[in-house]
Amino acid sequence: DWIDNDGDSPSTDLPRLNAERLAAWVDTTSVLVQDQVVVLIDYNDPAFPRHMARVPAPGDTLSLFWRNQELTIYAGKLVQEDPANLVDDNFNGVIDENEAYLDAVYVDWGLLGLSPPAVGDTTWVAVPQSAIQAYDLLVDESRDDGLDNDGDWNAEFDDVGGDGQPGTGDTGERDGLPSPGEPHFDALDITESDQLGLTSFNEFTFPEFSSRNDEDIWRRMIPGEFDSTAGQPADHDFLYGAGYFPLRSGETQRISLAVVFGESRDDIFNNLSTVRTIYNENYNFIQPPAKPHLQAVAGDGRVTLYWDDRAEQSVDRISHLRDFEGYRIYRATDPGFLDAYSITDARGNTAGFSPVAQFDLVNETSGYFPIALNGTQYWLGDNSGLVHSWTDTTAVNGQAYFYAVTAYDGGDAEAGFLPAECAKQASVDAAGRVTLDVNTTRVLPTAPAAGYTPGLVMEEAAHTTGRATGTVMPEIVDESALRDGALYQLSIQPDSTARIQDVLGWEYTAWVPDTFSPGIRPWAAMWRTLTVWATIPPACCWMKCACRLSPGPCSGMAWSRCWKTSPSTRTRPSRCWAIRALIPPPLWPGAWTRGIRCTSARAWTRASCFMRMAPLTWTSTEAW
Repeated sequence: DWIDNDGDSPSTDLPRLNAERLAAWVDTTSVLVQDQVVVLIDYNDPAFPRHMARVPAPGDTLSLFWRNQELTIYAGKLVQEDPANLVDDNFNGVIDENEAYLDAVYVDWGLLGLSPPAVGDTTWVAVPQSAIQAYDLLVDESRDDGLDNDGDWNAEFDDVGGDGQPGTGDTGERDGLPSPGEPHFDALDITESDQLGLTSFNEFTFPEFSSRNDEDIWRRMIPGEFDSTAGQPADHDFLYGAGYFPLRSGETQRISLAVVFGESRDDIFNNLSTVRTIYNENYNFIQPPAKPHLQAVAGDGRVTLYWDDRAEQSVDRISHLRDFEGYRIYRATDPGFLDAYSITDARGNTAGFSPVAQFDLVNETSGYFPIALNGTQYWLGDNSGLVHSWTDTTAVNGQAYFYAVTAYDGGDAEAGFLPAECAKQASVDAAGRVTLDVNTTRVLPTAPAAGYTPGLVMEEAAHTTGRATGTVMPEIVDESALRDGALYQLSIQPDSTARIQDVLGWEYTAWVPDTFSPGIRPWAAMWRTLTVWATIPPACCWMKCACRLSPGPCSGMAWSRCWKTSPSTRTRPSRCWAIRALIPPPLWPGAWTRGIRCTSARAWTRASCFMRMAPLTWTSTEAW
């Protein structure tokens, strides 16, 4: 309609609708004169293309068609804008300018830099879409025009390709251009549309209203009509309206709608505030870790669960961190897990699920999250350490149970982000059909059949190749997965040369020494040390980090050395800290000016990242 309906244009030098202009267009009639420039709209084209033309000489007429109506243009015609009929009545190119859009930027054809037809010329001059985009990208912006209208696509973080996931190498990833499917672009960016908002509200009770009466529905939804809900308590129903906008056969328009519930008036308003925040943030809120894939084994008075570690590798698309913290396990006898929905907030409203078990990383994050939500604080765990299997020994034979394993992150108190936990879903329809998510399961524990012999490992694991000092002790979790008489082989990759790639595609090289020299520090003989070298931007520095390795992922703290020139010169090293294989900010292009202060992931804004490692071959390196 050539109006910035949602008022998001930051322009300070383009004309805006004001009371004076509205009075001239809406409240006053004017007369079309010969050779006056008018803007013609093709209403039959979904893009509403415009052309500039001249009012013809007396006796001649220009014709446009809207629906089945003919709109004529001729010298001497009286015109006046109707603010709510979806038509440009005064032929200035702007449709339905009205008081709802006061102070909104609109398109003035005279400022487009285009030349209209010469006086007396009867040809039409097209107004190209590129001229509107050059005028203001936030007027009539669209989520399918291939443009980042609001300029919020960030090549550093959003250039992840059409699948929306970093590191997969799919089409569009790391090409420096916004692509369909990437965050903050077109279909995935609600701010790239001219939102109308709520324009009408109607309250009614049956039987005064019939959903089959189209004329009555239309009347109740006229923009600007808002009913009051005052009156006696009754079974009230509501009609919400947003319009006007054209919707042709086969055309798609996206609508955002939220239905908000609450246990009290205050609870409704609290929930409404949350919904509004989610919308204002473009549905880009902190993302929980991926859902683990769950398997279950029923036993005699027991149920064993086991799951994969994919949640531990997931990267938050907002913070850009691998911030997994732990797992929670839930048990219930109903698919909605209502048995576990027992945690109440400070207002007495039921607000959370209580797990039967919880396991978290051994790190600096534990206890209650410092920020409370309505008087409740999220329990982050007690540094129990991670497991990938758990047995419920309190299950009752013959009782069906629903189980869920969820993954959660550690939140970010400094940024105000609460811990995020992945969802759990299960359902049973009227016919008894059970639908489960990847992290939920339904199990019926039973006693084994008479004569059943449990599976077992007949021989100890033999160490055949490689150098190691540990002992392998197999534990059977799922007997049904065993193959009778099969020979199993376990391979453990060394902490060796690795190609490390962070979530944004930057590559570094890491290695550990395969021999110890007299010059190496004593603690290195007791610790398995992963050393990371990275070449960072010119005029910056090199850096060498060390991180203690317990047999699995990096844990605890270790110290690192940083050099201002190159590792060979060893000039004036400065001491820094690393946590859980955190690669400090100097590895980010341009981030070196922040200095080298390696503390924790949450001490940096967009300046830290975790690495993926794929072991390759052993490589010797100098001691340090």
